[in-house]
Amino acid sequence: MSNLSFGDLEADYVLSEEERNQLNTEDSMQEIQDRVKASQMEQMVRDSELQAAEQAAALPQMEQAPTGVQPQQQTPATSTEEPFDPRRDYSYYAAQGMSRQEWNRRQMSGGVSGELSAFAEDPKTVAELITAVPTGLLDFGADLANRFLPKSAQVPKLTKYESGVAETVRQVASVVGPVIGLQGLGMRLGAAAQSRVGWSLGNTAFMRFLGTRGIEAGASVAVGSVSTNYETDDNLFGSIKKALPAQWDFIPDNWATLDTDSPDIKRQKSINEDLATGFLIPFVGFAGRFGEAIGEVRGVFSNPPRVVGKTPKAQAWIDSATPVDEGVDDLTKYALKQEDALDELGAYNLSTNPDMDVALKGVHDLFDWNEIGMRQVDDFGIVGASLDAVRIAKNYDTVYGRLGSVASPPAIKYGVSSPTASEEIVLGLTKQLKDADEYGMEAAKWSIKFDDVVKQGENLAVELFDPSMTVKELRETLDPFIVKTKDGVEYVAEEGYASLFKAIGTMSEEFSGMDIARTQSYMATSLSGQISDLAEGVRINAGSNSIPGAQDRIKENLMFLMKLQGVSRYYANKKRSTKNLFQKLLSKGQTPPIQALDDTELPKVLEGIQKEVEVFGENLDYLKNYYPKTAEALMEMYELTDGKINSISKLNEDILNTFTRWRPIIDREPDAPNILAQAVRGNYFNSMLSSFGTGLQALYGNLGGIIAEPVAYFSGALLRRDMDSLQRGWMAYSAIFDTQRKALPYAGQLFTKASQNPNAVTSQTRLDLVLKQEEKLNAYKKIAQEQANQGNHGLTYLINQYETMQHMAADPVFRLIPNTFTGFDGWTNATLANAHARFRAMSEMKRLGEEATPSSIKKLADAEYNSMFDNNGIIVDEAVKYNTAEIALNLDTQLVKGLDELLRHLPAARMFFLFPTTMANVVKQADDYMPLPLKSFQKDIQELAFTSVEDLATNPELMDRLLTNRGFNPSQMDETLKMDTIIDLKNKTLGKKAIGTFLTGTLVTGMLMDKIKVTGDGFYDRSAQRSREQNSNWERRIIEFAGLRFDYSTILGPGLANWVAMVANTVDNFDMLGEAYTENTFEKLAFILGGSLTDQALTSSLRPLVEMFSGNKFAFDRFAAGHLNALGPLAGLRNEMGRTLDGGLKIVEEGILAQIANRNQLGGVMDPANRLPYLYSPVTGKIPNKYTLLQRLWNAYSPIKVHPEQSPEEKFLQDIEFDISSSFKKRNGIELNPKERSELFRLMGEQEYFKKRIKSIMNTAEARNTIKELQEARRRGVGSEQVQLKHYDNIHYMLGQAVRDAEQQAYNELDADIKLSIEARILAAQQEETRSRMGIIPDVESTVQIRK
Repeated sequence: MSNLSFGDLEADYVLSEEERNQLNTEDSMQEIQDRVKASQMEQMVRDSELQAAEQAAALPQMEQAPTGVQPQQQTPATSTEEPFDPRRDYSYYAAQGMSRQEWNRRQMSGGVSGELSAFAEDPKTVAELITAVPTGLLDFGADLANRFLPKSAQVPKLTKYESGVAETVRQVASVVGPVIGLQGLGMRLGAAAQSRVGWSLGNTAFMRFLGTRGIEAGASVAVGSVSTNYETDDNLFGSIKKALPAQWDFIPDNWATLDTDSPDIKRQKSINEDLATGFLIPFVGFAGRFGEAIGEVRGVFSNPPRVVGKTPKAQAWIDSATPVDEGVDDLTKYALKQEDALDELGAYNLSTNPDMDVALKGVHDLFDWNEIGMRQVDDFGIVGASLDAVRIAKNYDTVYGRLGSVASPPAIKYGVSSPTASEEIVLGLTKQLKDADEYGMEAAKWSIKFDDVVKQGENLAVELFDPSMTVKELRETLDPFIVKTKDGVEYVAEEGYASLFKAIGTMSEEFSGMDIARTQSYMATSLSGQISDLAEGVRINAGSNSIPGAQDRIKENLMFLMKLQGVSRYYANKKRSTKNLFQKLLSKGQTPPIQALDDTELPKVLEGIQKEVEVFGENLDYLKNYYPKTAEALMEMYELTDGKINSISKLNEDILNTFTRWRPIIDREPDAPNILAQAVRGNYFNSMLSSFGTGLQALYGNLGGIIAEPVAYFSGALLRRDMDSLQRGWMAYSAIFDTQRKALPYAGQLFTKASQNPNAVTSQTRLDLVLKQEEKLNAYKKIAQEQANQGNHGLTYLINQYETMQHMAADPVFRLIPNTFTGFDGWTNATLANAHARFRAMSEMKRLGEEATPSSIKKLADAEYNSMFDNNGIIVDEAVKYNTAEIALNLDTQLVKGLDELLRHLPAARMFFLFPTTMANVVKQADDYMPLPLKSFQKDIQELAFTSVEDLATNPELMDRLLTNRGFNPSQMDETLKMDTIIDLKNKTLGKKAIGTFLTGTLVTGMLMDKIKVTGDGFYDRSAQRSREQNSNWERRIIEFAGLRFDYSTILGPGLANWVAMVANTVDNFDMLGEAYTENTFEKLAFILGGSLTDQALTSSLRPLVEMFSGNKFAFDRFAAGHLNALGPLAGLRNEMGRTLDGGLKIVEEGILAQIANRNQLGGVMDPANRLPYLYSPVTGKIPNKYTLLQRLWNAYSPIKVHPEQSPEEKFLQDIEFDISSSFKKRNGIELNPKERSELFRLMGEQEYFKKRIKSIMNTAEARNTIKELQEARRRGVGSEQVQLKHYDNIHYMLGQAVRDAEQQAYNELDADIKLSIEARILAAQQEETRSRMGIIPDVESTVQIRK
C-alpha cells in the first residue's frame, strides 16, 4: 500500500476514530489513488492545451510590436514551486500538500480571472449574456409547445451557449421568468374572482395567506411540469447534497436529485421541491424585512431611558446605585444576581434554622435549577419602581407594565416573620426615596419630572388607603390635624400618620405621612404585580418542580400585602373617626383635646394584624397540602376581594353567601351577593325591556336630547346677546351630514360589540343594565372541581346553573333591546363628540389667531374627534361621556350612588326602584329645566346659570370645579379653551332654564284661561282615576289640538314633560269638583311630586307600595303579576304584541292569574275563546284604545301618540267626576263574570239611552251654571263636608238613576242563554239563603257554582 500524503485535510475535516479506520482500509486507499491519478492526467491535458493557446495568442502581438521596442525578457524563476493557476481546482493542489485555507487565500488574491476576464475580449460571450434571458424564455416556450406536439413536429431549441455563465443564466431564466409571470397572473385572477364572488371568508388574513402561497407554489409546479431542465439538471437539494461532504449530508435521497435518477424521477423531485419552497420562499423576503425592522428598533432603542438626578444629591445617589458594567453579558449578569439573591436567602434560612435539620435553599445543593429561581431587586430598587409607576400611567414605552421589584424574597420572608418587621422594611425603603431626593427619567421621545413621580405615587397611595378618597382627602388624612380655636390659636390635635411609626424607629421623624404612604403603595403595587405573574406562571407550568416554590412566594407576598393594607386602612378609619369627632366638637363650640402619642399603639395593631397574617399563611399551607385547588382559589379570592377573604372560614362563608343564602329583604353581606339572584335579575330586566317600543323610546329620548342641545345653547346665547356664541354654536351644530357620517357607523359598531359580548362595552352600557359578572367564578370552579373529586357535586351544579342563566342573559336575542340602548347611546356619543371636537377646534384657532373657516375647522375637529377613541375604537373622552349620560339618563350622580347603596343593603326595595339610575337622572333633568324663579337644588347649575362670565373668569377655582364636574380636565386645557367651554356650558344651562320658564308659564296661563287642555298623571285618588280612564276615554300626558289628542311625554323629553305634567297635575288635583284645594293636601303633593318626577316608561315609583299598604288587593295583584310575568322570557314583547294586535281595554278579574293573562293578550289573539272580554264604554259603545290596527301600530312605535277627541258626554262625566265603574258588578246580589259585564256594557252603549240621558242632564247643568259655580266655591275653600259632590244639584243622583235605567234596558236585551245563567245563579243564591235561615249548611260545590 502506498504512502499517500493528504496534507492538511485534517484541518478541514476532523474525522472520528471509526471514520479514520474506515478510510485506512486497502480498498479505500486504492480508490483514492486511482482518483488522484485520473485527476492528474486530466490536468496535464488541460495544461498542454492552455500552453498552446497562450503561444498562439502571443505570436501576433510580437509581430506587431513597434520598432525599437524589444520584447520583454522573462525573468527566470528563483523557486522550484509551480506558479499558482486559479483555473485548477482544489483537488490538484491538495495532492501537492496545499491546505484548503491556502488555496482559498490564493484564489481570492488573484483578482478577476478565468471566464470573467474573457468578457471584454470575446464579443460572443457578451452577446450570449445579453440574450440569455430572452433565450431562456424561448426555451420555455419551446418546452411548452413540445408538451402538446407529436415528436415528429417538435420545436427545436437554440444550440447550447459556449459561455458557462450565459448558459446558466439562460437555464435559470427559462424557469424563473415563467414562474414570476404565472404568479402575477394568478394573483390578479384570484383578486378578480374574490371581488366578483364576495365571499367574506376570502377576506380573512388566513385565507389571503393560504391563497397567495398556493398561487406561488402552483406556479412553480406548473413551470416544472413543462421545463426540460427539470429532467436533466439537479434541483436545489441535489446541488446542496453534492456540494456537502459526506459526513455533513443531512438531505434525504428522496428530496435531492441523484445521478442515478431517471429524467422522470428528477422532474418529480424538482416539482416537489417547488411545491415546498413555493410556500417558504416568500418568508425570505419577510426575513429580510424583519431584519431591517430589527435594525431600526435597535437604532431607536440603542439609547435606553436613563435615570437622571435633578439635584447634586440626587445625582450622587443615582451614580452610587447605577449597576457597574463588568464587561459581562446580560445572561451572566442575571446569573450573578441570582447567586447573590440565593446567598441572601441561604443566610436568612440558616438564621432561622441553624441546626440544618432540613434541606435549605441557598445552603444545600439539593434543588433543581427550576426550584431555586428568584425575583431579585431590580435596578434602582424603589426609585426605579416609582419611575415605572409613571411610565405605566402615561404609557411611556409600555402598555401592560409592572412595577419593578423593590424587596428581595428574603426581605419579604423577614417582613412577615414578626409584627414590626414589615414596617422596618417600609421605613428603610422610605429612607431610600428621601436619599434619592429629586429625580426623573429621560428618553428620546419622553421625559419624567419629579412632580410626575410624586403625583403618581400619591394616586397609588389613594388606591391602598381608600379608593373612594381624592388625593387631597388622603393628604388631609395623613397630615397632622391642626385645630384653630375661636381666639385664633392653632395647635396640633393629632400628629398624623408618620407619628404612628415612631415606635418602630426614630428615622420616621424625617418623613411625612405621605412619604411613608407612597413607599407602602409602591411595595403593594409591586407585590400585587408579582402575585398576578406568579399565579399565571403556576397555571401555565402546572406539574413543574417550580410550582411549590412559586406558591410559597405567592403566599409570602400576600402576607406582606396584608400587613401593608392592614396598617394603612386601620389608620384611615381611625383618622376618619377622629376627624368627625373633632368637627362635631368644633361645631358645638368645644375645643378638641390633643391626642396624646401612644408608643404602644402601632405595635398592638401590628400584633393583631400579624395574627391574621399567620392564620392566613397556616390556612394556605394546609390547603396546599390537602386541597391544592382550593389553596389557589383562596389566593385568587384574597386578591379579588382586597384582602377580605383571608381564611378558610371566610372562604366557606363567602361560598354560602354567594350560592345558598337568599337575602331578598335585607342583605347584611352586600359585598357577597347571591350570584344566582343576580343572574335571575339580569334575565328579568331583559324580559321586561324586550318590547320594540321600549327600544324606540330610548331612541326618541336620545334624539330629543340631541335636538334640545342646540336649542338650549342658542336660547342661552340669545338671552346673553352673545353673537360670538351664536356663531360658535352654528359652526358646531350645523355640520349634520359630517356628524352622521361618523355617528351612524359608530352606533352600529357598538351594537355589534354589545351583541357579541356585552362585557366588552360595559363602559358604554347604561348603569342599570350592566350585566353583572362574578369575578370569583374561576376560584369557585377550582373548589367545585376538588369537591366533585370527593363526590360532592352540589357546588358544580349551582355554578353550571349560574353560567346557564348568565349565557341566557347575554344572548343577543334576549338582550336585543338593552343592546340597542347601547347602540343608540353610541350614536348620541359620537354625535356629541363631533360637536365637542368642533367647539375645541374653534377655540384652538382662536388661540392661534387664525381665521375660522369651515375647512380649517373640519380639519382640526377631525383630528380632535379621532383622539377621543381608545385602541378598541371606543369613545373615552370623559366630557363627551358626561354629556351623553345626561341625555341618556345615565349619570352616576350622588343620588344614584345613594340609591344604589340603599338597594345593596335593602334588596326588597329594588322591586319598587327597578332602574334607580334612570329615576335619579329624571329628577336631575327636571331640575335642569326648573322654571324661574324657583331655585335649582343643584349648586353647580345655579352657579353656571347665574354667575356672570366676568365673575367666573376671576374665580379659576370655581371654573375648574365646574369643568371637572362635567368630565373636562382643566390641567390639559389652555385658558382660551377653558373660558370658551365655560361660556358654552353657561349658554346651555341658562337656555334650559329659559325654556322651562317659558313653557310652564305659557301652560299655566293657558290652562287657567281654559285655552289649553293638557292632562298629567290624573287624580291622586286611584279609584276616581280608574273610573275616569274606563268611562271617559281619558289619556295621561296628552295635549289637545285640532280635535285630536297628542302624547307630549316623548317629544318633550323627561325634563320638560315632567314640568308640564306637574302643572297639569297641580291644576287637576287642586281644582277638583269633589273637594276643596285645601283638602288632602299632603296626599296631593306627594302624588304630584312622585308622578311628575318619575319616568313612567322605565322606572317604578312608590305608588304601588302606597296602594298595597292601603289595603288595595287589586294593586297587589297587579304588582305581583308584573314581576312574576317578567321572570319568563320576552315579557315586554309579549305584552306589546298582544296590545298591538288585539288592543282595547279589557275587563280583568281580581287575582294574580287574571293580571298575568292581561299582560299576555297575545294568547287571546291566537285563541279567541280565551280572550279577555272587552270593556265597552257605556256612553258610546266603543272600546277605549281599540282603534284600528294601523293606529295601534302608530301609537306603539311612534314618538307622537294620537288619540281621538273625547265625546262631550264623556268629557262631562270626567268633569263631574261621576264613577260608573261599579256598574254591572252585581245583579241582585250575585257577582257577574267578566264576559257578562262586557256584554251588558256593549248593549248599554249601543242603545245610546244612557248617552241621551247624560246629554239632557248636561244641558240642565249648563243652563244652571252648576259646574262653574261649584268650581269657584272650591277655589274659595268650600270643602267636601260643606258641599258634597254626590248631592250637589242632584246631578250625581240624576246620573245614577240614568245608569240604573240604562242597565235595566241592557239587561232586558241580553242574550237569552246568558240571562238564563244569571237567573239560575240568582235563584240558587236565594235557595241557599233560605236553607241558611233554616239552619241547613250549604255544601261547598253549590256555593262555588253560585259565585260563577
